[in-house]
Amino acid sequence: MSSIVVNKIDVKPPGLTTRLFSVWFRHFKVYTRDLISNGFPPFFEPLFFLVGIGMGLGKSIGLINGTEYIVFLATGIIIPPAMFTAAFECTFGTFIRLEFDKVYDGMLSASITAEDLLIGEMFFAGT
Repeated sequence: MSSIVVNKIDVKPPGLTTRLFSVWFRHFKVYTRDLISNGFPPFFEPLFFLVGIGMGLGKSIGLINGTEYIVFLATGIIIPPAMFTAAFECTFGTFIRLEFDKVYDGMLSASITAEDLLIGEMFFAGT
C-alpha cells in the first residue's frame, strides 16, 4: 500500500473583529435591503404619537413644572421606538433566522464560533 501525502497548508482563521463584523454586516445588508419596511415605521411612530397625543391631548393639559405638555412628551418619546425595534429584531428576527432561514447553521459551519455569533448579534441590535 502506498500512502498519499497531502500538502499541509497553514491557514489562519480570521481575526475576532473580522468574525464579529461579518455577522454584523450580514444582518446590516439584509436589514437595509428592506429599509422602507424596516426603517420608516420606527422613524415615523414618534411623530404620529406626538401629533395624536401631544397636540390633541396637550390642549387639555396645562403646563407641567413650567413646561408645555408636548415638549415634556417629546423628550421621552424618542427612545422607545429604538428599544422596541432592537427588541423585536433580537426576538422575532432571531427566531426567523434560526428556525426558518437556517442562517445560524450556515454561519456556524464557517469559521465563526457561537460566541462570535452572539456578540455579533448584540452589536447589530445595538446599532
